[in-house]
Amino acid sequence: MAESSEFEVDVDLAESLFVWNGPTQTMDEANADRHADHERDMATRRDWLAERGLTGIPLPATPQLMLHEWDDDGSIYASVDLSSHATVLRRPISDGHWDAADTVNYPHSYRWADARWEWLIGINQRPLDEIELHTLKDYLAHTT
Repeated sequence: MAESSEFEVDVDLAESLFVWNGPTQTMDEANADRHADHERDMATRRDWLAERGLTGIPLPATPQLMLHEWDDDGSIYASVDLSSHATVLRRPISDGHWDAADTVNYPHSYRWADARWEWLIGINQRPLDEIELHTLKDYLAHTT
């Protein structure tokens, strides 16, 4: 809250009152700082996962080709889409309700528990076959 006890009109003020002498940063510098902060945060997150063995999760990705140009001689120009999206959730074994599990909405979801963790995997591409699911469960069981 601001309060005035005295008010004068038409007073000459020194130009120096309107000069900023504090720190400055260009837009490019500010963007570079934000980018560096983001990269540090992402590195911290990758390190956390790596320390627990949670990198390289063996989930399938089915490449899809989008044909842009082709010729009768067999020449093609195509892009390859490897997009697959999955969500991995884990928590220590618990009898309580798992609120976060209710937020996973994928066409293919798998929920199980091992000796230490409850797991939920949701994937958008296609259902996992028995071998893929076994491989995934075995991989995750060895994480810390």
